[in-house]
Amino acid sequence: MLLKKPHLLVHIQDKIMKFNWGTGIAIFYSIFAIMIVFMVVKANQNKMDLVTEHYYEKELDFEKKQMKTINASKLSSGIKMQRINDELRIALPSEFEGNAWEAELFFYCPSDAKKDRKIVIKGDKSVYNYKLDNSFKGYYQIELDVRLNKESYFTSQVITF
Repeated sequence: MLLKKPHLLVHIQDKIMKFNWGTGIAIFYSIFAIMIVFMVVKANQNKMDLVTEHYYEKELDFEKKQMKTINASKLSSGIKMQRINDELRIALPSEFEGNAWEAELFFYCPSDAKKDRKIVIKGDKSVYNYKLDNSFKGYYQIELDVRLNKESYFTSQVITF
């Protein structure tokens, strides 16, 4: 039957394959909308931790932190922190040897707020070793705020565990 009316087959193919500019715009817009929805969904799946929940209070303390950093630079030698195997060694200047000091050690992990830790340490020697457990993995900014004789000193350093 198709052989007797070949013009009918050509006419049906013309109807099926018809593609005008309106159809192209509709297809392009649909693909674009699907892509935007996909990107919004993916962006909402990423968790974004703030540096701190109390951002404005920390910003007000920034000047105090600057003064503590200046105080630390005036010491006979700098405050040094380094990782040695499974310990964090804090080397304080000779002014701290034999004097009671107190420090706040803050481990800040930018990628995961659950890994942040704040530890209070005390000592009277110029070298302090802090034992690290296995949960310390990744990139940390370590902030050390030391108090000796009513004077405060601050330093920070980036260490990868």
